[in-house]
Amino acid sequence: MSLLNGKNNDSQDPLTRNMQNEVIKIASERLGYPLPANLVAKVRQPNWSYMGLEMMIESVREIEKSEILTYLSKLD
Repeated sequence: MSLLNGKNNDSQDPLTRNMQNEVIKIASERLGYPLPANLVAKVRQPNWSYMGLEMMIESVREIEKSEILTYLSKLD
């Protein structure tokens, strides 16, 4: 079961899964290594709205690379 492709949470709609994948992908690319499983789980929470996920996408694109893990760890 892959955490990146969204197969671990089939109850969410495809757009939500795609946006979650994008957050994980951008963060991992910027960090240069896969996102830790505990942070992937925070992104994969089913309670994020499209706007919330869009804000996460923009944040991981724009914040300093050194702040990505801290930012994601504070997601509730």
